[in-house]
Amino acid sequence: MPAITTFDETPTKKKHIIKTKETATVVPKTIVLPTPSTPTRHLFKTPVTLAIGRTNHPFHLHLEALCSISPFFTAAFNPAYSFRESVTSTLSLPECNPTDFEYFAQWLYTRTLTHESLDGPHPAYFKLIKLWKLASFLGITALKNSIVDEMGWRADETNSVPTPDDTRSLWGAEEEMGGLKELVLDLFIWKKTDALVQGHPDSWDERFLRELVGRLKRKGKEGAPWRDNEERCRKHHEHDCWAPLCEGVEILKEE
Repeated sequence: MPAITTFDETPTKKKHIIKTKETATVVPKTIVLPTPSTPTRHLFKTPVTLAIGRTNHPFHLHLEALCSISPFFTAAFNPAYSFRESVTSTLSLPECNPTDFEYFAQWLYTRTLTHESLDGPHPAYFKLIKLWKLASFLGITALKNSIVDEMGWRADETNSVPTPDDTRSLWGAEEEMGGLKELVLDLFIWKKTDALVQGHPDSWDERFLRELVGRLKRKGKEGAPWRDNEERCRKHHEHDCWAPLCEGVEILKEE
């Protein structure tokens, strides 16, 4: 007789799969862009993540605060442009240094550039130069102006100027260092730096020295420009929608 095949009449139990909800910050479908008159208290509504450096070091900042200072962040997180960042609320910047970005985050929330490496008789100006390069990369004009002001103030407080390495970093940079280079030239022109330039053991950048000689030949009698609010604003600062003219300074009209 053929073998009889029996079937287990007990129905198999169905597996229940429980789905867990992932909590994630969602950028609003429409962004109300901040303006210079937007109250500060309205800049801390939507948290976003910025993954910085090769290790994707996370910085949790606020969307509105970022968009209030740079068109770079406005474009990255704006849903109208359909970038991935507007959906994931995360922006990856592997080319940025986490230490420099941390310094930027300090300025973003406090508008100060105090740093232990700038204290003492010999400020580490390279910290400000590196931050300037980051600000240039991210299109943060207001931060660049703050760096100019901080360097000028530190130079006066300590009667110091940038080092030869600093000049090589500035004049050898791929970025346009405009206002910061102008300030450094003015510092060397108006401060008593003869002995420093001649006797420093390290070599100075040749491009810096050529510009310095040219500026010395055209030196006027108006005084140190970084000490005058209007002159500093017009000569060393940059201005755009995110960084309007300094308070009390008017645009000079050409006759």
